[in-house]
Amino acid sequence: MTYGTLDQALELFEKLRSQSPTDLGLSLNIALCHFGMARYADASRWLTRILEQHPAHLRALSALALTRFLQGQASAAQEAAERALELSAEAEGMNDDELEFLRAMALIPLGLGEQAVAAIQRLAATTHRSPFAAWQAALIYAAGGENLAAKAKAREALQQNLSPQWFCAPVFDFLRQDPDFRNLPQATAPSSAGSGAQDQPPPV
Repeated sequence: MTYGTLDQALELFEKLRSQSPTDLGLSLNIALCHFGMARYADASRWLTRILEQHPAHLRALSALALTRFLQGQASAAQEAAERALELSAEAEGMNDDELEFLRAMALIPLGLGEQAVAAIQRLAATTHRSPFAAWQAALIYAAGGENLAAKAKAREALQQNLSPQWFCAPVFDFLRQDPDFRNLPQATAPSSAGSGAQDQPPPV
């Protein structure tokens, strides 16, 4: 099985959201597609709009924390991360594996990369093997400075036919220096003819 690109996923989620404009899950998926393509400003706008109406949305807060961190907005990243960790301690109705990943995302902006990596290592021991789980692990390892572990997880994801576009972000630039990964694409700016979500997301 070959998994689709982020462009394809974004197009699908935008189409579905045009039919269900209040669907919070679709708004989050659109934000995460932009995040995966390193379109951090677009991801931040979608995540911020979700949080304006749902301030305790843990998934959006954790994603915003890491997005702001990768944008170089340390103070905003730390604020979102601290709130995400507070909420994660009280979260209900969410499985432990997802909570572990969300906490790992929040730990990175707080300078707690070692703890984030440890969380992902615990997660890897319990989760079902999938290309998306491998990508998530590679992301946290890379953001936490564990390049060798990130490379191993990136290889695992690609061997399971995850699209190379998932590794276009600058946090994965070190991979492109390796001959085995030299064909990985780099992030590109969205075209003016692309998604209508580039300026301001509609209300959720």
